[in-house]
Amino acid sequence: MFEEETCQIPNNVCPKYFWVLGVWSHCQLAESVTCGHGLRTRDFWCTKDDSPVHIELKHCLQYQNITPSSVERCHVDCQTPCQMTEWSHWSSCPQPCSGLRTRTRDLIGGSISHPACKGVRQVETTQCPCSEYFLEPTSEWSFCLTNETDGCGAGTRYRSLGCYNMDNLSLIHHYAVVALASKKNLV
Repeated sequence: MFEEETCQIPNNVCPKYFWVLGVWSHCQLAESVTCGHGLRTRDFWCTKDDSPVHIELKHCLQYQNITPSSVERCHVDCQTPCQMTEWSHWSSCPQPCSGLRTRTRDLIGGSISHPACKGVRQVETTQCPCSEYFLEPTSEWSFCLTNETDGCGAGTRYRSLGCYNMDNLSLIHHYAVVALASKKNLV
């Protein structure tokens, strides 16, 4: 197993490409539906060095590897006139079986200032679940690697991860011990 993250190559002057994000639309529902799940959209474009000029998307993709979301699910409450984003993913837990994790959602459009939406819950909190296994880094980060010959711009770096059980034993070590024990019992 390994983990990766983006990184920057220092000491090189590179052009900077940025995504510019448009404004989200209102939550759009299917025809003849007045509440429930829907979609909202926005435009985005690429610029160079904060210029207002739109340039080809490939430049932003080359340096940022990901496009911003242009469509997302939303929800119109059936009891109130409130429009919201969907719930976010749960936050990570500090360690299995302890602490709290949260998820959030936001009011959108006119719902932000609508009096009926003031009491809508936007944060949920719950206990972190107990998980039998968890991941821990087992190596340092690698050097920053890029596909560019001049070593300019963004790249990716890697490190190894180990899978451990609640007794902090490596999963590989755990299976080796189990295999050894079962082999001894067979003889």
